[in-house]
Amino acid sequence: MSEIRSGNYVLRARLDQAQGPVLFCFHFWDPRPGLEGEIFAESYAQARGWNWIGIRPLRNDWYQGEEVPDLLRRARDLAGGRRLVCYGPSMGAFAALNFAGLLRADYVLALAPQLTVNPAHRLYDDRWAADSAQITFRHEWIERGPAIEKGVLIFSSHQREVCHAREILRHHPALTAMVVPFAGHQPGWVLSEADVLGDLVRAAMEGRIPMPEARHNLRRNRLRSKTYVQELLFWLQRRGAAAGALDLIRGRLAAHLFQHWPIALAHHLCLRDLGRCDEAAEVLTPWLTSEEHGGIAGWHLQQMRKDTPE
Repeated sequence: MSEIRSGNYVLRARLDQAQGPVLFCFHFWDPRPGLEGEIFAESYAQARGWNWIGIRPLRNDWYQGEEVPDLLRRARDLAGGRRLVCYGPSMGAFAALNFAGLLRADYVLALAPQLTVNPAHRLYDDRWAADSAQITFRHEWIERGPAIEKGVLIFSSHQREVCHAREILRHHPALTAMVVPFAGHQPGWVLSEADVLGDLVRAAMEGRIPMPEARHNLRRNRLRSKTYVQELLFWLQRRGAAAGALDLIRGRLAAHLFQHWPIALAHHLCLRDLGRCDEAAEVLTPWLTSEEHGGIAGWHLQQMRKDTPE
């Protein structure tokens, strides 16, 4: 493995296959940013014997540092004439799209990208306001760079995610869109939990657009995903459809999903909304001893008792 470091970025490369394609990965927005630690998909690519290059920033800066173009040109030189697949989630998806032209990428796989997080842009998204306030935006090329010729753009049905995707597709119409419902900002988690993401990455490495199979497999497997299920249950509960949510909980969910705190909470709220307070209490009582969730479980039980007439 080779490594290139600057003050603000680390780039690693493992290129053991002379002819195979290269998976070029941009690290995601990280709650604990820094140059140490694994870069996105590093172990995943290594386990499959794939050529891989990854870049990770010191801060969540959307790869706007002055040295980034030079680092990426050096990475392209390392890859040589091999096919290059740019891949990343969220901030990494922005970068995969943004730098595809500079890297002469053959394929882009982007999970929940932003068009921009620049406060000066008309499509500014304030979810990352604390980070974007610290960034000097030097390299914003999604709207100005060459059109990407091949790839898959994956995003959820959340309104803000759709807004970003719509604008990206307007500038890069050759990208294939894949919508993942009830995924929030984490379509990659849903696809992984539904055993679909691996097929998408493998297809990217082979230069294929795996539709409609990927959409079919997501529809078939989506209830395996705890991320999808929790978002769906909360959506139903907020819209007064607790009975429908409860039918789903009781009839179609695997037992292991109930060990996931958000699903347990959604189950509790649906029972509470239906006036089945004893059952609702039974759902949350085991969580009272949880170090992480015991406090909020106790709060919900207390609120239910306050709201329940004697």
